[in-house]
Amino acid sequence: MLSLHYLRGAGITSTRIALAVVMLVLASPYTIAQTGFSFAPMLITLSLAPGGSTVRNIVVNNADGVRAAEFLVYLADITQGPDGEYSVVPAGSTSRSAVPWIKLSNQRIRVNPGQTFEVGVAITVPRGALGGRYAAVVLELVEDTVRSQGAVASSVLIPRVVVPVEISVQAPAVRRSLAVTAFSAQTGSENTQLRSSYGQNALMLSAEVSNDGDTHVFARGSLIIRDNAGRRLRQIPLGGGRGIVLPGASVALTSVLPSGLPPGDYLGDIYVDYGGIMPARARVAFTVSTGGSQSQEIQSFGTVAPLVVNEQVLHLNYPAGATAAKALVLENKSDKPMLVEARAVPFRYDSEGELVIGDDQPSVGSCADWIELRPSVFEVKPRSRQVVRTVISIPKDAAGGYYASLEFTGSPVEEDWGPAETKWASTVGTLIFLIVGKETQVAADILCVDAMDSGNELGWAFEAVFANTGTIHVKPSVFVAIRRHVLPQSSEGLEYVGQGWWELVNSANLGEVATYVLPGGTRTLRVEYPARLEPGRYRVEYTVAYGGEAPLLGTTEFIVEP
Repeated sequence: MLSLHYLRGAGITSTRIALAVVMLVLASPYTIAQTGFSFAPMLITLSLAPGGSTVRNIVVNNADGVRAAEFLVYLADITQGPDGEYSVVPAGSTSRSAVPWIKLSNQRIRVNPGQTFEVGVAITVPRGALGGRYAAVVLELVEDTVRSQGAVASSVLIPRVVVPVEISVQAPAVRRSLAVTAFSAQTGSENTQLRSSYGQNALMLSAEVSNDGDTHVFARGSLIIRDNAGRRLRQIPLGGGRGIVLPGASVALTSVLPSGLPPGDYLGDIYVDYGGIMPARARVAFTVSTGGSQSQEIQSFGTVAPLVVNEQVLHLNYPAGATAAKALVLENKSDKPMLVEARAVPFRYDSEGELVIGDDQPSVGSCADWIELRPSVFEVKPRSRQVVRTVISIPKDAAGGYYASLEFTGSPVEEDWGPAETKWASTVGTLIFLIVGKETQVAADILCVDAMDSGNELGWAFEAVFANTGTIHVKPSVFVAIRRHVLPQSSEGLEYVGQGWWELVNSANLGEVATYVLPGGTRTLRVEYPARLEPGRYRVEYTVAYGGEAPLLGTTEFIVEP
């Protein structure tokens, strides 16, 4: 079995990223430019609760001082291709169409020279809806239809602008799910476009990810390249476009190594963060060999079979000395059998909030040794499920919080896959947050607060280090304020000798961090202030609520020189 026992994330942020309504120009930019029209917005955030409604306006500006123009305005659906780009399809033809939720203020508009026109887009989410819904507002130029140059007589290019609408409906039951489903590698000698841009030894590595959840996700990937013995060689980012993946879509995340890799056998650990509890992970193998005329060739494969677990996190609470059992369901979503190895390992979050999983992590606070998985090695037939019992035997002297990651690594049953398809492993996991007993301690401290000048044009950066000194996991919520020291002006005959006061300059409510801080762990709480401060004496204040009796307050003072 090609195992995947250690994999570190490429970065799990502690800030919240809003979802968006995006405008893409799918028609020829040259044709649209001929008319002198501009369209806005290019990117609008839209996130609604069930039963919520809002109105967005699409502004059409006619900069042409002579010609007026008319547009048909209508709704369509969108689909997403492997390159991440959207395509327009007839309204109502996709399962997650938002067309029934949208009403347009106009079906046809006329924009006179030097004027603008606003098209209202009213969106109403039905009660009980959840997940993502998608559509597009199409503005199609009527009178300036042109024939594409060099095309046959019947080929007509209709200038149009497409505004995709991505609606995120927030509800607790929304399911985020992403899996690595394919991997490919090509050299410049095999790919003409790659060769023309980077040379024949350039190496393009691409991981396909598929979204089988309820809503769109933003995928940020990385690839750790190892030699055949598993030694880490380098880490590279994997990306494509905006990184968004619609439900039901498969998108390629790609990176190019202009100088390639020396001939040899390699392993690649793929890690894709998408906002879920656990990242999407896979391990692949590929070989770089020397072909004719010293060109390089790649031996790799296509499909990675997706493996799915029904629970990504388990919050458990049991008394000391108890034996607890939970059932998890593994599903093989491929058409061929898969061999699965199940095991429990420690995990932690580092100071940046990134999830770190593996045997080499500190065992303090780990309950991995208490867990038995039944069965621990098993075969899952195509399109079938397997129940795995998680049995936790808690010691009598245990108290507080304990943690483990259940790792399920699937690989092909060799005789049922061709030799070229066998060099992969797909891993899914479940995080266990176990609280033992009722005698727990919620305690924390702010170790330090720093203010750093980022440069004349970049503003300031502030950091505080939060430490969990209690016995259970916490999720801090952060508020930051910047204050300037003010002294009243002395008047004639009077001189003020008081201490003055701290006047609020700016503040920000950062909300909760994205991941827990485990007992004994720390978290760096970083804030960028992209503006210059007037000369003077300042104080930055961190107020951190974490579930304790009172919030923590951490401060530091700094001087801004003239």
